[in-house]
Amino acid sequence: MGKYIFESTSPETILVSSNIKIKKVTNLNDFKDFFRVPWLIYNDNDYWVPPFWGEMKRFFSKNELFWTHSEGELFVAYRDDKAIGRIAAIIDHLYSVPGGKKIGFFGFFECIPDFEIASSLLKVVQKWLISKGMDEMHGPVNGRVDMGSGFLLKGFDSMPYLIGHYSPKYYVDFAEKFKMKKSIDL
Repeated sequence: MGKYIFESTSPETILVSSNIKIKKVTNLNDFKDFFRVPWLIYNDNDYWVPPFWGEMKRFFSKNELFWTHSEGELFVAYRDDKAIGRIAAIIDHLYSVPGGKKIGFFGFFECIPDFEIASSLLKVVQKWLISKGMDEMHGPVNGRVDMGSGFLLKGFDSMPYLIGHYSPKYYVDFAEKFKMKKSIDL
């Protein structure tokens, strides 16, 4: 048994095309790729505030209180072995909604401006959530509320607010093309 939630899972690679694959995170080296993807997306963006390595490692540690009532998997998309996107599948077993629907989440979503990659990442999480008995997928929700939720809809040239996070405008386009609907303004 490993120290992190992703270390007890079996390896899995999904081929999207001849040079694109999505790999399940199963070790610390994979997790480093997962962690570094945002730098590819935001490296030249003055409004993006990078996450801390230690904070991310702590959050995905088995000792993190959130994981005592939740489960998840992490995935990284690669093109020609270069990490170009990431996503997490998350089920919080304490989350409930009226009517008893089982809701799972995607979170920690980052992707280059390529809908094929974005759609493939979302489909991987959707499939995982269905395999776990979930009825719907909502997101993005990055686990705890202080880790960030939702896509930015405006203010792309403003510093993010406290516990907010930055996302590019094209993420909203991806969500709409994937037939997602906004459920709440944060």
